[in-house]
Amino acid sequence: MKVSLIFLLLFSTAISLGLAEFVLRAVRPENSIPPMPNIAEVDPYQENPYVFKFRPFLWSYIPGAHFLQVRGDRKIPYEINSDGFRGKEIPPKEKARKRLLVVGDSMVEGQGVRFDETFAVRLSSSLEQSGWESINVGESGASPLYYASNIPRYLALQPDAVLVVLFENDLAEDRVREKEFQSLPVLSHPEVLSRQKIPFLDRLRIVDLIEDSLLPQPDEGLERLVTTNLKHIYVQSTADQSFQYASRHMIGPQNAWRWFHASSQYLNLFRTELRNRKIPMFISSFGFGKLQTPENEAFHRKFISYFNAATEQWGKRNRVPYLNLQKVVNATSESHDPDWYLLSDDGHPTAEMHQTIADAMAPWLAKHLTSGSHQSK
Repeated sequence: MKVSLIFLLLFSTAISLGLAEFVLRAVRPENSIPPMPNIAEVDPYQENPYVFKFRPFLWSYIPGAHFLQVRGDRKIPYEINSDGFRGKEIPPKEKARKRLLVVGDSMVEGQGVRFDETFAVRLSSSLEQSGWESINVGESGASPLYYASNIPRYLALQPDAVLVVLFENDLAEDRVREKEFQSLPVLSHPEVLSRQKIPFLDRLRIVDLIEDSLLPQPDEGLERLVTTNLKHIYVQSTADQSFQYASRHMIGPQNAWRWFHASSQYLNLFRTELRNRKIPMFISSFGFGKLQTPENEAFHRKFISYFNAATEQWGKRNRVPYLNLQKVVNATSESHDPDWYLLSDDGHPTAEMHQTIADAMAPWLAKHLTSGSHQSK
């Protein structure tokens, strides 16, 4: 009799849970990776249908996507791997070689050039003698907030060191991402983009409901930083307005240090996570845009000078080796026509400029990677 009652109780419980799961899936569908669009060509300055936005990682390419990036007469093939980054599949790390992860925005990703022409990929051949390989995980539109949000994805690739390359528009990009952060939907199973298996129970919507109600969200610490930064009101002085009139991503003297301080909080989080795992970090920065009038060019030089100096100071405070690429960029712009180092109607580096950057980075990286001076402290 007792056995029958226990069986009946278990059966009715199973039926109730099954019905609850069915209802939850109907009224609260999963936010999963969207289906692959049927579009062959994408303009990099228009909305990309192969990119989807979500938390905790902010956005990603749809894994497995293939399309042509088209701008003017350039048609560049884009192949997205199963990790959601541009490029071929990233294989398991070889024991004989250490792995350097190169993190950055479209300058690193290689907008307008083939993937094997990017400086991050070309570094591998230069670092091979030192026993290292470089992996390009650049993402168009990324900035420090994006890097901090994507730590689990980077760690899943088992890096032995990480190089973060900052670009002149990163501070402005962070302010844009902060404003849209809270409105982004939450991806039901972010594990699919960080090489983790999804436990069976986590696939149940009823389990998701309980976890959302009782457990802290994985991006809680980052969310606090975003919320804090959003509370700041950056009052524009006349000088600041002049800078932003020249270009929307440039910040004048009154607010430049405030904007960098806000973005540096995400770099601090990124550095702390790497340090906790004894993974060395390197950082580099540069500006690349060419503005039209001499007056605007003067604003540009002032802002770039501050941006690089602030990045270098951050590196010194956090014991992160820093490489200023501005000297290389300036020397190239003085000795070559713009068409040699900048893509026409774009503003991103040509394949030749990517090689120039790789040549400048390689000896600096090899020195730090082999000397042991990069060791996390």
